[in-house]
Amino acid sequence: MKMGTIVSPCPYDAAARHALQSASLRRSAILRYASMGGYLPHFAGLRTAQEFRVAAIVSLMKLLEIGRLGQLHAGVSLRDAAALLGPPVSCTERCEPLHGKVWVWHYGELKLMFGIVTPWPLLFFAVEELPAAGEATLIVDSSLGPAMVIELDGIDEAMRPTDALALVRRRGEPTQILYWPRGGDDTPEPSLLIIAAGDVAVSFKVWDDEIGGNAELAKLTDAELWHALEANASIDRVMCGMPAAIDSGLAVLPRRLGLPLYSVALRSKGAATAESVPARVVPRTARVRLSDFLATGRLGPVDCGLSRNQVAAMLGPPDGWIEFPTYWCYGKLEFSFDPERPHAMHFFQIEFADGLSGDCEVLAGGKIVLELEGLSGGSHPTDFLRIMSDGARPVHVIYSRPSNNGTFVLQIVSGSVIVIFDFEFPDEIVSDLAALDEAAYLRQCDRFARLDSIYALRKPGAPVRSDTKFAVTAAAYLAAMT
Repeated sequence: MKMGTIVSPCPYDAAARHALQSASLRRSAILRYASMGGYLPHFAGLRTAQEFRVAAIVSLMKLLEIGRLGQLHAGVSLRDAAALLGPPVSCTERCEPLHGKVWVWHYGELKLMFGIVTPWPLLFFAVEELPAAGEATLIVDSSLGPAMVIELDGIDEAMRPTDALALVRRRGEPTQILYWPRGGDDTPEPSLLIIAAGDVAVSFKVWDDEIGGNAELAKLTDAELWHALEANASIDRVMCGMPAAIDSGLAVLPRRLGLPLYSVALRSKGAATAESVPARVVPRTARVRLSDFLATGRLGPVDCGLSRNQVAAMLGPPDGWIEFPTYWCYGKLEFSFDPERPHAMHFFQIEFADGLSGDCEVLAGGKIVLELEGLSGGSHPTDFLRIMSDGARPVHVIYSRPSNNGTFVLQIVSGSVIVIFDFEFPDEIVSDLAALDEAAYLRQCDRFARLDSIYALRKPGAPVRSDTKFAVTAAAYLAAMT
């Protein structure tokens, strides 16, 4: 992409579409992959679509406190940003009110603003288009798929300037409240209210006719203007990077609201101060360690004692279903319910578990984040057994001998939790398998097994797969690997 004589940091003009990995993907997965696409920067060493997964679970409140969104901060280079998040979904040029022309890398609601000339320094980044009140997370996408989960911590479109100031002052640096009256009869631009401390800021926009017009603003005291903005300003974005400057290049200078006057006005209204944070600002994402799920059969707030209505109240409506009302899908997280009221849960499972990768897996639209603790879709049965054998429940392995076409199934069973592996042996060794003793056969199983799914059942019982007929203890299986 070129604009005039300026070279773009994103050399590809057309979005690249990525091929579906499997013809057997269900509808939710197909829609997700089909929607991926974006500009692919020319950077050596970028991870491929298969290798790239969610890099971090980060907090928007922490951004205002420490100036970092996980590993992303204002000092990263363009190359580091691409390595951290992957290639952006798109790249555009736009004019920023306080920074002039910039290159913008788009990752959904997360935007990275780079300087317009090489080496394209990162000026600032911003989380824009904040969702409605009640949403727990944003899932930030690169052109390769999910790259980051942002816990909103109650920072959403309902946030008021009072709330923002209480959070920004936790940065521990001098606070500025700046109002740019940009609007007027001859321009459709909204005015800006920026609440900043050091390198972090929250920006609000307000239409002048909602606060009486700019001609009347000079007559208002700081406290009166603040109350007008408190009632009418709408949050625009949360920013981190180059501090807001008085000499910004705008046609008008900002009005700086005096903090002492504002603080008095706050106390008279009983509003939050720097030492307190609004009660509505609380994290709502459940973080669950995979080892805990394997040991207990509980996925944070989710367990097999819930009914269908309780699941809906907790996770919202499903992405889809296979048989209504008995089988609901939330991406990889799937539930089976009794067809009779009150639709008690039979089991839930993490399907397509061979796709687990990275540090964590985001489930149910960000309401649950599963920390993988080094395991992945490429892990072997021995990797799971070493973690599961540390618990109080007895663990055993149930497996099948290969069928005529070389397929086999292996299940790790621990109480109500079952981890299922399957695959098929290479043709060149199928004929030799019958002569192997149990230990040698299990070594071959462990070598070729591919993770399929992880189940949590309401009641411990028969194996999920009926074609598994042989069993060994976890200790015997691990001993066979030596």
